[in-house]
Amino acid sequence: MAAETAGPFTVADLARALDGVVRGDGGRVLVGVRGLDDAGPGHLSFLSNRRYVRKLADSAAGCVLVRPGDPVGDRTAIVVDDPYAAFARALALFHPAPAVEPGVDPGAFVAPDAVVDGARVEAFAWIGPGARVGPGSHVQAGAVVGAGAVVGRDCRLMPHSVVMDGCVLGDRVWLNPGAVVGGEGFGFAPTARGHVKIPQVGRAVVGDDVELGANSCVDRAAMGDTVVGAGAKLDNLVQVGHAARVGDHSLMVAFSGIAGSATLGPGSVLAAKAAVLGHIDVGAGTRVGVASVVHDDQPPGARVSGVPAIEHRQWLRAATTFRHLPELRHGLRDVVRRLESVEQQAASARASSSARATSPAPSSSPAPDAAMAAAPVGPLEIQHILDLLPHRFPFLMIDRVLSVDPGERGTAVKCVTANEPQFQGHFPGRPIMPGVLLAEAFAQLACIVALAAHPDAAGRNVYLLGVDKMRFRKPVVPGDRVELTVEKIFSKRGIWKLRGVATVDGERVADGEVMATMEGEALA
Repeated sequence: MAAETAGPFTVADLARALDGVVRGDGGRVLVGVRGLDDAGPGHLSFLSNRRYVRKLADSAAGCVLVRPGDPVGDRTAIVVDDPYAAFARALALFHPAPAVEPGVDPGAFVAPDAVVDGARVEAFAWIGPGARVGPGSHVQAGAVVGAGAVVGRDCRLMPHSVVMDGCVLGDRVWLNPGAVVGGEGFGFAPTARGHVKIPQVGRAVVGDDVELGANSCVDRAAMGDTVVGAGAKLDNLVQVGHAARVGDHSLMVAFSGIAGSATLGPGSVLAAKAAVLGHIDVGAGTRVGVASVVHDDQPPGARVSGVPAIEHRQWLRAATTFRHLPELRHGLRDVVRRLESVEQQAASARASSSARATSPAPSSSPAPDAAMAAAPVGPLEIQHILDLLPHRFPFLMIDRVLSVDPGERGTAVKCVTANEPQFQGHFPGRPIMPGVLLAEAFAQLACIVALAAHPDAAGRNVYLLGVDKMRFRKPVVPGDRVELTVEKIFSKRGIWKLRGVATVDGERVADGEVMATMEGEALA
């Protein structure tokens, strides 16, 4: 509210009025209140959040409201228990509300039986039959007080605010422009022919020291009362449904709402866009997060967020998980594919076993490579690896294959020895296995995984197409036994992409992704 500026005041005067203690020059004269960034030597400022301590050091404010123990250096300060509340009181000292001069403007309408006792009624305001407006209240232009309505002491009804017929405002209630108390509740009985309106014959009752923001609405009840308790503060565009009850000293931030017959306990807070569904009881001191929907009763002191609203810390964990859902979905689909593959392999093995049991005499044994493709494979020694891969020493990076799940996953071992030729130059006196050879080992193991699913391609040349996200975490040196694992990410049109992990003694030394293919026809 704009008002004439009062003052100036000395620091000592303000300290007495704010129940604070002066630190520094109590005789300094101040002419107004500003933020830390804008304040000059003649201004009072405040530090209510420690994140702004650095701004305090750079501020030119003549005096600052601070808590005990705040770092103010040698500047003048007033020490108070709550700097933010003291800031509000200081603003009121410098900008006092103008006194209400009783009287009714000739351009206003006041019903003959209405009572306007020591209040001010501006032009174009409307006071209905039997209405009462208490002393010190100010009904501004275009505001309406309906028939039989009651407005308490020292209220302010700003332009185009409305108190409908029979509704009640306590003392010191402030209605911002467009606020409506006692509009029709949203009540209709659905029938086969349409919605039948339920007459809203109850009241809306607003307690002492309540403020309703611009265009906020408190609907009247169908029967009984809709109640907004003493000291409650409602922001702009807030909705209170018919027969709802808002507890004392509750806060409802912009676009929030409470539906019909619901109860919001004393001292509760609805953040912006929060909603409480109808016939719900929300306990005292509950905090509801931004854009949340409360769909069931809440105990006193609850902290809830989300749609539907759940315990706030649980919602934080869920929100953190939400952004990982695409990769979790991908991983789950991969698990399902692998399970289906295992089931198919088991079914094939059962069918093959049944066929051998009923066959009089097999003409020949299956080829080793063909048998390998039927089910997960156990250890493969070096000779079998040489039969599968075209690589030869010194570029064969796999010494032994521990297991293979055809087309999906494989594990192998590379035993690093000092006589390998790369150590002559990498590095003399301190041999370290080049990281690129670990990437090559991943690619060779990937080839074996592919061949296990397509044994007819054994011996083809393998080409490394790319390396991605490769990380070398610890040096690999002669004497290390490197355990390699690769797992398929995807395969398409003969291109395989696999994730590789290398460990030594259980500790990860390298990981990354490789893409590889084989010459000839596509394998997948």
